[in-house]
Amino acid sequence: MSKILILDDEAEFCDKMAQMLRLRNYSVTAVYDTVAARKALEAESFDIILLDVFLQDGSGVEMLGYIRKRWPETAIIMMTGMEDVRTAIECIRLGAEEYFLKPVHNDELVFAIEKSLKTRRQQSELTMYRDSGNLPIIGESQSIRDVRALIERAAANPDVTVLVTGETGTGKELVARHVHMHSRRSQEAFIPINCSSIPETLLESKLFGHEKGAFTGAERQQKGVFERANGGTVFLDEIGDMEVRLQTSLLRFLETRRVHRVGGGEVDVDVRIVCATNKDLQAEVDQHRFRKDLYFRINVLNIHLPPLRERVEDIVLLTRHFIGKQAHSHREYRITEAGKKRLERYPWPGNIRELKNVVERETILAKGADLDFVQLEHGLMDMPEKCRTLDDGGLHLVIGYESPISLDAIEKRVIEGALEHCNGNVSRAAEVLQLGRSSLRSKMKRLGIGQ
Repeated sequence: MSKILILDDEAEFCDKMAQMLRLRNYSVTAVYDTVAARKALEAESFDIILLDVFLQDGSGVEMLGYIRKRWPETAIIMMTGMEDVRTAIECIRLGAEEYFLKPVHNDELVFAIEKSLKTRRQQSELTMYRDSGNLPIIGESQSIRDVRALIERAAANPDVTVLVTGETGTGKELVARHVHMHSRRSQEAFIPINCSSIPETLLESKLFGHEKGAFTGAERQQKGVFERANGGTVFLDEIGDMEVRLQTSLLRFLETRRVHRVGGGEVDVDVRIVCATNKDLQAEVDQHRFRKDLYFRINVLNIHLPPLRERVEDIVLLTRHFIGKQAHSHREYRITEAGKKRLERYPWPGNIRELKNVVERETILAKGADLDFVQLEHGLMDMPEKCRTLDDGGLHLVIGYESPISLDAIEKRVIEGALEHCNGNVSRAAEVLQLGRSSLRSKMKRLGIGQ
């Protein structure tokens, strides 16, 4: 069970947050001041820390710096009731995973927590696999064999820019980490950046750094991730959501390998760039949402990850792998023949990520050693018939309408359908719709959804 520490001097908010997370099977310790927080940290280890920026007995930002120095492997998520760009930049600089404005949406917070936990599990696994020299890419299908071969080729050419493509949940970040860990850059930093989750103004400073006095609150020079990863790898996830202005800056960097800090400073760096997207970048280029020259520049070596529905022969193998990794797995589970058929028949819109979650749920709920995965069949049967008529590997949705109907009305129905499909979780709905979280929220506001 993952352990979470909450430090917030608003006792009522802190207790409600703790209760919400406990109901989701997290082990939670809630404290209201820095003294209690330090005692808790000395007494036991935590996977995630939720930290308020403004505290009555100290600074949350200072506490963030203290924790990162003492417990660098612990993920920290900052929360605040006051929007302050300067503070946000400082928190990200010090290593915060996420920065939330209060009131915090529960599902989005849980999503951020799970993402941080997943990243740390992957880092631990990759360290183990690096030491053993094995590639933990599970599967024997020809498409996965091709992926392994491309990873090896990318690793052997540590200066080549790599573009990883595939649907949400196919394991793009895992592939990026393998490219790094099996190259000569493996002893240097690997820094992942999600281009869709960070506002443009913050992303520019985070990537390129800034000079002292470059903007209000820039009290000292700050190195960006390209400088900090010198000799290593920077992973730009969701590159298709990057703003056009930043695309121009990125193109300049890729062509010159020279960082231009916000405010004027320049420095040469040696860093590999691995990009990833679930979008069709060629279509984005055609729609003038992505620079053609940047597309050609990052698409030097393309590693495409097939969706799980196209590698049916790997599904049972992956299922057995995930069964073996369950912390609570004390039985020798057996997948029934009926279970195998259900696994192979299901379309897996969430791909490997969804399979992993299904396995975890199945092993928790199983009364015996036999796993038949009836939940998959029931899940499909519970869908309205019209929602089962299309199989595109994503959100199954058929919009019934009478002409005429506006594009806004169609878009609204699609977004509402995605939100219903994801039980109101905006972050997960954004993944289904292949949008950034901020982009989806902007559309929801414009269309009057959730108001």
